[in-house]
Amino acid sequence: MTGARDDPNQRQCPHHTDGESIRNLPFDVEPLSGALGAVLHGVDLARLDDALFAAIEKAWLKYLVVFFVDQELTPEQQISFARRLGDIHYHPYMQGLDEHPDILEIVKEPGSSYTFGSEWHSDQMFSPQPAKATMLYAKETPSTGGDTLFANMYFTCVDTSSSAFRWSCAARCEEGTRRI
Repeated sequence: MTGARDDPNQRQCPHHTDGESIRNLPFDVEPLSGALGAVLHGVDLARLDDALFAAIEKAWLKYLVVFFVDQELTPEQQISFARRLGDIHYHPYMQGLDEHPDILEIVKEPGSSYTFGSEWHSDQMFSPQPAKATMLYAKETPSTGGDTLFANMYFTCVDTSSSAFRWSCAARCEEGTRRI
């Protein structure tokens, strides 16, 4: 197909090869773009066993961002799933819920002009060892807006003709929260 390499929606994530198979998973995978992201259909995170987690992890490593729909999780189930990914990273500037300090609650009331994390960022980038993953569990979302956007930074390392590559090579990251 002519021009497919120039269309970011047709590119494959350079982090994984086309030959890498994730067949025979116990759920359906709906890729969202060539760059990253997939919806994993037919997963019940409340009934997670080792085999299901291994399949989810395989899809996550391939697609980098995975979405689960129609989930009903208790805080304990959410924490249990997070612990399967590794140690829980505690935010140095925010306190978790009183009954579940592992969970940060982010609430935006209708009419509020403040947006938590409104600038492009990578969670916990200011930490000496940032978290390897972030979980968002949306209990209530607006019918429009409220978007969380994701970027595949592997592309900036491979596509050296891109302006993102030139920017990332020129930027100097510092510990702290200074904007660059």
